[in-house]
Amino acid sequence: MGSLLDRFYHCRFGFRPAPPERAHKCGSLLSAGADLCENDTAMPGAASQPGSSEYETYIHAEWEMFIRDRSRARISLEATQGVEVKRVLDVGCGAGQELLPFVAAGSFGVGTDLADDVGRFGRREFAHEGLDERVAFARSTAEYLPFRSAAFDVVVSRLALPYAENPAAIAEMARVLRPGGMLLLKIHHAWFYVDEGWKGLRTGRILSAVHSARVLASGVVYHVTGRHIRNRLFTHETFQSRWLLKKELARRGLTVLREMPDSNRLTPSFLVQRRPQEEQKL
Repeated sequence: MGSLLDRFYHCRFGFRPAPPERAHKCGSLLSAGADLCENDTAMPGAASQPGSSEYETYIHAEWEMFIRDRSRARISLEATQGVEVKRVLDVGCGAGQELLPFVAAGSFGVGTDLADDVGRFGRREFAHEGLDERVAFARSTAEYLPFRSAAFDVVVSRLALPYAENPAAIAEMARVLRPGGMLLLKIHHAWFYVDEGWKGLRTGRILSAVHSARVLASGVVYHVTGRHIRNRLFTHETFQSRWLLKKELARRGLTVLREMPDSNRLTPSFLVQRRPQEEQKL
């Protein structure tokens, strides 16, 4: 599963800038009462090209896992108690399952992903729940979110950051999150790739082990220099550490409040708040 997930995130975040054209208006978002889009434009939503059956199988499995594990919805709602949640963004949304508990509670949800058919599966599933009028999808990278500043009360990003340029993605998530809003963030720690590399060596999956080694090397360079090196030697995927993550977040007015209940050694999860404006001025 690890290698399959890596392939899909690699495809979805692409390690390349967002497409320069902004061909589609934000009609689906604006008509739903969510005046979210920057300059009234957005990346294309669902492209006309059909998605691969393999990709749809993957996101269907992710949706089903979320539905079966009721604790995940409960954790998200409990983390945002006391926050007025009208608009929620899921960065790297897949099927958009992370939006489900918020949308079911009355919020408007927006999912972004780089997949050509972003939202095709998700819209169908939300329609089955009778919630399709309160959700929309847009095609974009994590580094270029086509929304107005402070547009969202909650931003969710679960395992999208390892596949994005971290400083740019964090800056964009901070920009679109309103002061006092919450970011639910899950990352890959270095131990994730150590574990994957060891599994690859033990099972004879040499390419997986090599990939893990390249990510670890890329992550070390990033931690030392603050730069993501893009060349044939270093992969564009990277790990994060708690100390560097807190530093990158603080630069953008974001504060880690606590670790989430699903946090673990390989994939830590954090509840992060964008500091209120008056605190940022101090």
